[in-house]
Amino acid sequence: MSSEPSHKTDKKTKKDINKQAEKKAKKSGTSTFVKGFIIFISIAMVVPLLASLIFQLF
Repeated sequence: MSSEPSHKTDKKTKKDINKQAEKKAKKSGTSTFVKGFIIFISIAMVVPLLASLIFQLF
């Protein structure tokens, strides 16, 4: 009888671990997307400035 509840809790913890892993995967995915978006915006803002500087030099 004592082994039965422990088995149930084992299943629960496995489910919880899977849920946590899914949450972590989602968080990392969104963070990488945000990082890429920020880098893209920074490049989009820097490129015209560099172009204008180059045109002024030549």
